[in-house]
Amino acid sequence: MPALTPANVRSPAGAPALREVGSTDVYDQPLSVQEEVLVLRRRLTRLNRLSRKDTPSTSRARWAALSFVVLVLMPIIAAFAYLAQIAVPQYYAETGFTTRLADTQAAGDVFAGAFAFGGGTQVAENDILYAYLLSPALLADLEQDFDLVAHYAAKSGQDPVFLLSQDPSAEDMRRYWARVFDVTYDASNGLIQLRLRARDPDFAQQVLDAVIAASTRTLNDINRAAFQDTVGFAEHALADAEAEWRVARAAMQAFRVRHGIVDPGVEIESRMGVLTSLQHQLATVLIDYDELRQTTGAGDPRVRKLKDKVAVIRNRLAAERSGFSGGNPEGGQSFPALVSGYEALAADVEFAQLRYTEALASLTAARADAAKNSRYLAVFAPPSRAQEPEFPRPLTTAVVIGSFCVLAWLIGFLIFLSLRGRR
Repeated sequence: MPALTPANVRSPAGAPALREVGSTDVYDQPLSVQEEVLVLRRRLTRLNRLSRKDTPSTSRARWAALSFVVLVLMPIIAAFAYLAQIAVPQYYAETGFTTRLADTQAAGDVFAGAFAFGGGTQVAENDILYAYLLSPALLADLEQDFDLVAHYAAKSGQDPVFLLSQDPSAEDMRRYWARVFDVTYDASNGLIQLRLRARDPDFAQQVLDAVIAASTRTLNDINRAAFQDTVGFAEHALADAEAEWRVARAAMQAFRVRHGIVDPGVEIESRMGVLTSLQHQLATVLIDYDELRQTTGAGDPRVRKLKDKVAVIRNRLAAERSGFSGGNPEGGQSFPALVSGYEALAADVEFAQLRYTEALASLTAARADAAKNSRYLAVFAPPSRAQEPEFPRPLTTAVVIGSFCVLAWLIGFLIFLSLRGRR
């Protein structure tokens, strides 16, 4: 720094130039103390003015440091303080389940069952369960047993960020439920995993137990609907076949009562026996008649008696044969017509009985198939009970927030530098 001399120090207006301290110029007098103080004060003022004129690089560094503190450090410190001191600790409970067929496989089908575990027919049921777990219907079912609003909004005044607000609407409750209830579904193997966050570990475990119970009821409803679809048609077909069989049997019963014939087949056998007996008697009488004619004359009373007997037997045979051939000496419907009507009714009864038997077998098979294809909920991970709170995680969350803040600050600062460089 140059020496303080009267040559480089400007005196007040109207005042003589100041001399250098200890100089022997024309004045040949040393500076007084007041003059030395004045010179030093003016010199310090000039130095202060020069120090205020910063370079552009110094200004940018100052603004960068200030913005980093405001936009990065302060949010990280505020977030960490909130998460560590203000946020209410919460606990996680987890469970997992899938659906399985109710039928049992043989020992030789173990590998087939293992390959069938993850696909095929169980996909539809798992998709329905997954949709139910994400639907408001599950929340409505749980609210019948648990006061979810009271649990999640109990300390909302202390922690308004991570807890439910007081007096929430139905939409607010559904949005908050989506934040605390996570559902993971792997369509490749049909596994469904649930994770619930709550202030109390016992409460979280109980709610997941209720979720499993509600899922079981939903699966039972699916099985019931599938059973009705499978068995309902078979039951309807059986009812129709049974009604048809009853009508055919009633017509047969009316026929038997009207004609006094239980079974025309038995009647035919009986009449055939009568014809056979009459033919045998006629042959015997004719033999006796021929033998008697050889030994006696035509006027013998025994010959006339045998002749009359032959005539009676032949008339009886003619009457019996007439009944078979269509005539009915006793009046009424002919016997062939009776047999024809009976055979038609018997065919109707047999056909109706066969249809009823087939419908009954179809119903039995449908019930067995429905029972075999019914599903049940297989829980492979019962609801857990947390020992320590896992939410929020102050350090991890602060690091994540800090990373986003640093990234946003860098992007903003680079944009600022690019815009300022274009001026």
